Amino acid sequence: MPDPDRFNDAFDDTLSVDSDRYDVTWTSEKSFHGRFERGVIGMQRLFRWPLLLGIFAIIAVELVLYFTLRGLISVWESLAALLWDPYARELKELGESQSYQEWLQKAKELDSSMDYDFYRALDRSPFYAWKTVKNMTYHLVKCCNAINNEPTTAALTELETFLSRAYNANAAGLGVDNERLYAETFTGTKLVLQEYVDTTLSATKLYLSCASELVSPATKLNFVRKSRAAYGRTALCLSSGGTMAYYHFGVVRALHGVKQLPNIICGSSGGALIAALVGTRTDEELDEMLHSGFYSKMRCCNEGWSTLFRRYVSTGRVFDENKWRDSLRMIMFNEMTFLEAFQKTGRVLNITCTSDNKWGAPIVLNYLTAPNVVIWCSVLASSAVPPLLPPIQLLSKNSKGRLKAFVDFGKCWSDGCIKNDIPSKQLAEQFNVNYFIVSQVNPHIVPFVYECRGSGGCPTRRRFSGLRGGFLSSALEALLKLEMRKWLRMVNELDLMPLLFSQDWSSLFLQKHWGNVTIYPSRGWSAVRDFTKVITDPDEPRMVQYLARGEKATYPKIAMISNHLGFEQILLQAEADLLKQLNL
Repeated sequence: MPDPDRFNDAFDDTLSVDSDRYDVTWTSEKSFHGRFERGVIGMQRLFRWPLLLGIFAIIAVELVLYFTLRGLISVWESLAALLWDPYARELKELGESQSYQEWLQKAKELDSSMDYDFYRALDRSPFYAWKTVKNMTYHLVKCCNAINNEPTTAALTELETFLSRAYNANAAGLGVDNERLYAETFTGTKLVLQEYVDTTLSATKLYLSCASELVSPATKLNFVRKSRAAYGRTALCLSSGGTMAYYHFGVVRALHGVKQLPNIICGSSGGALIAALVGTRTDEELDEMLHSGFYSKMRCCNEGWSTLFRRYVSTGRVFDENKWRDSLRMIMFNEMTFLEAFQKTGRVLNITCTSDNKWGAPIVLNYLTAPNVVIWCSVLASSAVPPLLPPIQLLSKNSKGRLKAFVDFGKCWSDGCIKNDIPSKQLAEQFNVNYFIVSQVNPHIVPFVYECRGSGGCPTRRRFSGLRGGFLSSALEALLKLEMRKWLRMVNELDLMPLLFSQDWSSLFLQKHWGNVTIYPSRGWSAVRDFTKVITDPDEPRMVQYLARGEKATYPKIAMISNHLGFEQILLQAEADLLKQLNL
């Protein structure tokens, strides 16, 4: 049996290699290249910096062109709204709505007055299988009518068959969740699609309510579990963004208010803080937290600039991690673990972290991968942006309640957004998530959000091409963005970027930062003001603004979210009820 002591050097600062076997001995990680990892040598050493500087010069020129173009488009849209848009006042009032019900009423009036209802009434569209949708609705209605008239085992078996097809078809790309179908109106999608959604939900309820003599609870449970596996699950992903992450509170409050908050919640850096606050609280505790001055307890970035500068000069870090630790412990129920949070709330909390090793893979901490890891230190590690905070050692709790170092995945961890801000792959593998709601506030992402064709609940005002600023402006905007991304990809592929604060930042702009539904609470010139306060705690007026704008940015997406999440919620509740009925 292997001696376990031979693996102890995995976390040592020095590494020694057998000289008899390899003809050389290295005593430092920095020199561990040899014939295995040669580092920057030869032609790469000669051309690395000239090439890197040349690429950055090209990107700088493209950035100037890009933001000049965006500024011209913004000026044109403002002038068009002021001079020619007859609905400018109504659109402004829509943005000033104080509740979802008020917003919905105004949005319906706008859809009617702007003739968007005509679009909803048209069945045909290239963006979904409209014939299949109508056919599915017809058969579901037919089966339901037959059961209501005379419930039989044969009729219920036929209904189960069509319901199974409905849940499988949704997962297979029927087109029901295509955002383009929601981007032409303020309040929803095609009427035939809405009828399909409502009919499927009603048919599912009818099937589950049938007497046990016709369909046994075990048969129902088998149907529900297969349907859940085919349909998949939904996750809410909260991006990083420093104190701009407080916008996520507004997003969570809007979704929680209409009972559309997914059970799976993920966050990185600042988003990890909000995700942890949600994932450790029951619905009652969450409702109380979202409607109180709870944020006043979170004071990690309230020191003056002179204090921060002196600390950085003397220690190499801007913030005091001990102060952050004490604050996080207080609001995270002390040493609560991921498993304890899941058992308490039923929510699946996920927090992303990045290894302090350049080539280390990012990880997603949750009750499956790290059940006994303490949540507060996970949030601290995910928020450790170099040089604001040093890499953090994760801690786990043993059976006696004592804390120990958690080194299953590595030694120390840093900000989760560096390599894996939205961990869609891991969530899909671990929890069958195939639908992602992303709240995105990253200061390096938001300025490049354009949505030339509009987005769900936010149609463009262009009547002809349908593209913001016209076809040529949208084409040039897309071209410049792709060009900059191309050069960044080249830097990443050729490994040209040197380490900055011991981290490789070359993947920061190359990640997928959007989901099936993407909410951008911070937009326009207000986002520029937010960037100047990204590492300062908000005062009460600023926090009220974060909450309000987060909610208002979510309102247009609720129709799309509720149509998808409705299927998932009815199956989840049915499984819980059937397990209770069967005493399982």
